[in-house]
Amino acid sequence: MAFFTKDWYEQMQDAHVLILPESDEEWQDYMQEFAENGEDGHAYLRERLEQEKGRLLKVLPQEFHLFIEDGSINQPYLPTEVRRRLLIWHNDMEKKYMTVLEQANRHFEAICNLVPENFVKLRKMGLHDARIKHIMRQDDTIRITLNGSGSFNKASCIVLTFQKVKEERSELPLGKGQFWLYEDIDVHELGAVFSVLVDCPMTQWMIVAEDVNMESYYRAASLPVWQDGESTLGASIEEISEAEERLQVRFPPAYAELLAEQNGGRLTHDLIATADKVVDVGLLFGTAQLVRKAERVWISDNMYLQFHEDSEPVVVDKNSGQLAENFEQFLESSVSAKYTDEYAIFSVPLADEELEPALLGEDLELMVRAWNTMSERPEDYVPLIEKGILFLLEQEDSNLYTMGSTNAYIFDNKGVLTEVFKEKLNMMMDC
Repeated sequence: MAFFTKDWYEQMQDAHVLILPESDEEWQDYMQEFAENGEDGHAYLRERLEQEKGRLLKVLPQEFHLFIEDGSINQPYLPTEVRRRLLIWHNDMEKKYMTVLEQANRHFEAICNLVPENFVKLRKMGLHDARIKHIMRQDDTIRITLNGSGSFNKASCIVLTFQKVKEERSELPLGKGQFWLYEDIDVHELGAVFSVLVDCPMTQWMIVAEDVNMESYYRAASLPVWQDGESTLGASIEEISEAEERLQVRFPPAYAELLAEQNGGRLTHDLIATADKVVDVGLLFGTAQLVRKAERVWISDNMYLQFHEDSEPVVVDKNSGQLAENFEQFLESSVSAKYTDEYAIFSVPLADEELEPALLGEDLELMVRAWNTMSERPEDYVPLIEKGILFLLEQEDSNLYTMGSTNAYIFDNKGVLTEVFKEKLNMMMDC
């Protein structure tokens, strides 16, 4: 049973083709934003209507067509009664969307004890908006590698291996670059029936398989490039230049920067996912160990840079083939099997004597940790909280100002701000 079909998705997209402010106050704020930026909000809306006119005439009920034709359907002067009916139509479409989601979830809960456990886990992985990187088919196995960035999953790379596949079906071929949207799951005597609605181009992909294996790999921007090793010394400019002269090549900038940070060792993100396997990058050579053979410069026991006359060198593994089109792409696509919570540091409390320097300093990480520390026992830090709010509200950086106004709201709700401070705060806001 497929709940998430192309028709359903297109109807839901149509329901959101015209999302506008609802009240006169919201319209006033909306148009004011254009005025503050020196733009004509009415002209912008007329242009948008011209772009969407054909679709609106197709999607909206006949009663709204007159207002599409006269150009008022997306303007603040649309009659209040028409705006009210338009909102009712949108809410009805929204209910249909939610109804399908609820039906799909109820069906899943009813059958999850009847399908293989791994399919249940797959359904709960939160892969919406993951992007297909590789697809490999071999015998009765299908292996799909996904880029998890932008999805609801913490992994930046997810490998799904469908085993003992009995059937595969889709209107259009499943391909690299498509986005994973919604999953359906059902039971079958031959295994689980698993289908996915994918986009760009949109198609419904269905597979019947006995089992599926999931592997997750991660990328944390906060981690250092190199793992801790015996040496953390980088190559000097002279050492890099001597290596280039000896090898008669010019290193890609990203590779030269890597050597300058540490002259060989093991990367923190030391894995690369290919179509059929996950390759261990291994120990990278330092400048003195680099070897050139023909147009190849070996940068580890298994990996080399393949130089070309008119383009950047590609990164190649001797057993798995090309890993990346250039070294920068290689670094960006490398991952780790270990998950690191990059936000955990923000929950580490500061000592009392560290709070004020952190609140009034320039280190954003320490600043956030200070606010989180005080939020646990705000009544103990009232003067410091008020001082920190004022400091943020006086900053020209809009992000810091927003942090200040947000904290003012949070700690006011906690009931710890003094009346004198709140009066001062109101005066600042009025100005």
